[in-house]
Amino acid sequence: MDPYFDRLATKYRCCCGCMHVETGTKIICGVALIMYVLSGLSYWIQGPTTMWGNGELVRIVIGGLVVAGPLMGIKKTVPAYFIPYLVFSLVSIIGFLVQIPLMIMALNSGSHIGKSLREMIQHMYNDKLVTDAEIDKAVWEILVHCVITSLYSIWFFSVVANCYRYIDDKKKAGYNEVSLPQPNAAPIY
Repeated sequence: MDPYFDRLATKYRCCCGCMHVETGTKIICGVALIMYVLSGLSYWIQGPTTMWGNGELVRIVIGGLVVAGPLMGIKKTVPAYFIPYLVFSLVSIIGFLVQIPLMIMALNSGSHIGKSLREMIQHMYNDKLVTDAEIDKAVWEILVHCVITSLYSIWFFSVVANCYRYIDDKKKAGYNEVSLPQPNAAPIY
């Protein structure tokens, strides 16, 4: 550890060096928290609307708490508050990355695995998909969604993980925003 904690070091920058990881994490988690609140309001007004059914409310509450963790970790300088978000995010990324090859296999309607996957997708859509073209369209939508979501999830994970490192380094250094270290200041006698 350096004798002086440099909170503006380049290793604590994100978005091509345009912003501090703390700001990036606040934006990522703040927007996600707003989306969870809006989802909760939608659930409260309209009831369950997705395949999650009544478990949707549990998902919304847990997701809201998970994305609120890094915000509290920044505010209180407690790196442990980042762990649930990082674990949840890593599991989500793995889930999306597993779905990508499955959707590619589902495009092959001639194989046994492809047929089984297509039947699962058809059942997921409550058997509303009748023709192969409709199933193909759904498979492509899921595939594109998984690729895009995994890419931005990896990016968000890296920003929040770097913020975790920043908060951990800040805490280890005993950095206090009230008394900034001044290495060039003359001693007072």
